[in-house]
Amino acid sequence: FTMSREINLSPRIKSEVKTLLLHTSYSQRQIAELVDQPLSPKRKGKYGRKRITTPRSDRKIGDIGLQNRKKNG
Repeated sequence: FTMSREINLSPRIKSEVKTLLLHTSYSQRQIAELVDQPLSPKRKGKYGRKRITTPRSDRKIGDIGLQNRKKNG
């Protein structure tokens, strides 16, 4: 079965998914919802370096760049 390709599932959940796939007419999306596992193996966006600038300061930097287009050229 192709659900959650890289997520480490317990043997109990694996067997539950396998029996649901073989003996019912549920889709993989429905089975993923039933066993509370994501369908895709993608990580959530909580990894990597934290942002230093806030959305407000990002907007301010963009505004400064637009105002001073011919100042340094």
